[in-house]
Amino acid sequence: MKYIFAAFTLLIFNCKNETTKVKTSQKQTPYLTVLSENNTKNPISILLNKTFSNLNTYNNIMLGEKDTLSINISEYEFIEIQNKDNVSDSLIVKQGDTLFINNTNGFITKRLVRNQGNLKTNPISFKDIIEDNFSKKIDSLNAQFFKIDYNSNPLSFSNDYSKIKLYKLKTFRENFKNQKEIEKFIAVYDSLLKRYRAISVKTFKDIRASIYYNFFNDEVLENLKIIYDITKNEQLKAYMISHIKTSYLQNHTDHYGNLRHFIFEILFKDKKDNSRSKITYDILDIYRELPVYINNDDLLRKARVVCLETMAEQGSPIKEITFLLDKFNKTYSDTLFNNYFQKKYLLDLKKRYNSSKELSLIDANGKIISFSNLKKKLKGNVIYIDLWASWCAPCRSAMPASRELISEFYGKNNIVFLYFSIDKNQNAWQKASKIEGIETYEYNYLILNHEHSDLIKNLNIKEIPRYLIFGTQGNLLEANAPGPTSKDIKNSLLKYSRKQFKTLSTLQTSKHYLK
Repeated sequence: MKYIFAAFTLLIFNCKNETTKVKTSQKQTPYLTVLSENNTKNPISILLNKTFSNLNTYNNIMLGEKDTLSINISEYEFIEIQNKDNVSDSLIVKQGDTLFINNTNGFITKRLVRNQGNLKTNPISFKDIIEDNFSKKIDSLNAQFFKIDYNSNPLSFSNDYSKIKLYKLKTFRENFKNQKEIEKFIAVYDSLLKRYRAISVKTFKDIRASIYYNFFNDEVLENLKIIYDITKNEQLKAYMISHIKTSYLQNHTDHYGNLRHFIFEILFKDKKDNSRSKITYDILDIYRELPVYINNDDLLRKARVVCLETMAEQGSPIKEITFLLDKFNKTYSDTLFNNYFQKKYLLDLKKRYNSSKELSLIDANGKIISFSNLKKKLKGNVIYIDLWASWCAPCRSAMPASRELISEFYGKNNIVFLYFSIDKNQNAWQKASKIEGIETYEYNYLILNHEHSDLIKNLNIKEIPRYLIFGTQGNLLEANAPGPTSKDIKNSLLKYSRKQFKTLSTLQTSKHYLK
């Protein structure tokens, strides 16, 4: 039995028509208003489809009681509502809508209120169209090759914003050997796609036709990829590539996720490296080979944008990233993307400090300081350093205990707590800092050159979380200190604080005597 990520399927069939008619004469606005009706224990993410038009604004976070968001959206927009205590849900919303979110005992409920204007009928829900008319046919087709066992106990885990479930996948390998059955299978799937496109256009006379067709297409392609992963059938791969290029990507070229999926899960799946702690790709080769598969200039430019972002996110060497960015800029002169990319990944700063052996830090206000200067600034204090990252679950789980320590010792005992993030992405660091309540903390920093600094190299820091303790004179006391959740950490910090303070007092007395 294999496990398969099935949260996508749950997301699709959770689309519900929760619209309530409201008579109003208010003029329609280009915003979706989201209101939190009560306190939420964990942040809620209102996620739009990431597009090349909203590279930096597709994820909107709600924190705390009575929080309000105003999200700029298209006339109609598909949104996902994510919370780490709940499986993702989704809705189609319209400009001027108000979405009320209620948290009852950890369960998120939603109420959508619509400014109807001149609209005479309620929107038809995705569930009514897809599930009743097409899903049974899709399931019947898939059943020849695989079955997702929703009755099995799923593997469950969560990230900052969503609860994820992995279900067992049962495969029927005997059916994969018949080439004629594969050809018939492709023909039926293709027929369903065309029929669904026609129904979408007939049912809706606006952008919703494309939104609903995207949903169905996503489901179809996900299923085809599952079957291809098992069969390795080249005809099926050729069909997917042909279909995506001719009838999907070129009609929906603004959808970032679809293009990324096409590049890394279909075209260049063989260039995936699973041997490290996280998946990486040979981006330089992929970037170079893209024109073989994509001959549309605009689509090729966007595919290369995806490559550059993936390269930065996977932590490729700064020289490789800047080399490829220079190459991209010479070809396309895309000033908007260049500015966005430089700022998000702090490329100019990282390039400037990359060769420095001195650890360089940047705070939330953009102020840069070296670790040696920071130690001078904090001379006379015991320094406790928390090395972390937004993607590190053990780091994040220890944050509440860390905040308790700060509350207990702040301004006392000559003890100072520092946060050093090794995130590649400035936005990821800032969002995680906000969620963990350290966004405005004065000693919260992002490291600009952790891969090249002597401190990281000499201490052989290859894993996080990692905790360090420095003395009042900037001397390293512990290179692998207890974490904030350890029962020993308070005693250790107090011990060093008293010891260092006593030593400092003795030195000051001696100097005074010598005078």
